[in-house]
Amino acid sequence: MMVRNLTVALIIVFLAGCQSLPQGGPLNSERPGPIVSVDARSGMGGDNGYGQEYWVSFDGLTTDQELVVRSAMELLGRDRLVVRGRRFTLDCTGVVLAAYWGAGFDLMPLFNAETGNGVKRLHDIGVTGGTLKDDQSALPEPGDIIIWDNTYDRDGDKKWGDPMTHNGIVVDVTPDGQVTYIHHNYAAGIVTARMHLGKVETHLDVDGRTEVNSPMRMRSDRYIRPSQWLSSHLFREYVEVLSLLEQS
Repeated sequence: MMVRNLTVALIIVFLAGCQSLPQGGPLNSERPGPIVSVDARSGMGGDNGYGQEYWVSFDGLTTDQELVVRSAMELLGRDRLVVRGRRFTLDCTGVVLAAYWGAGFDLMPLFNAETGNGVKRLHDIGVTGGTLKDDQSALPEPGDIIIWDNTYDRDGDKKWGDPMTHNGIVVDVTPDGQVTYIHHNYAAGIVTARMHLGKVETHLDVDGRTEVNSPMRMRSDRYIRPSQWLSSHLFREYVEVLSLLEQS
């Protein structure tokens, strides 16, 4: 019983970290880790550490978008976040802030102007700046932040209804709506994953291997609403921040 309680406590700590403020603290974990095996002028790609191949295209990106995407890709597999001399917490919010900082953009002034946990602050940046995108039919841009609800039972009440529990950063969007994003997974670390809001109920493609929508809800909390567990199910909104930073 003591071992089980300790395991549950550790999982809660990892998840709560996604809500924390990015002020440092390395987190070590043993995992295969994503691999960037191709880095070309046209894009980057490799293995996400779980046998899933990915490709991120730079075609059509602005210079600033490419800088942010490249910076985010460089964080894959890291077990600590120290970027250009600044240390970030190894959680979902820390990944977003570190990606922008590595690209030469400081999100901290906008972030510090808001209140609440990290995910809520990113949401509120979009509210304040008028850059929220909550229309599921609209495609995001590389560099946009994704915010999800109900990725785990944050308050432990065994009920649905936990808003703004996780975030990631878009690194690729295909014309048909397939989104590739980078986020901090509580069990796997910093990885690539996928979402397609035009195929909300689809987990794997017809080949039975390629993810269309990646798992998002914490496995131990899926009993609350078993049908809602994919990234597409839990999507809340996109937040566009690059234009706000370019204006500052």
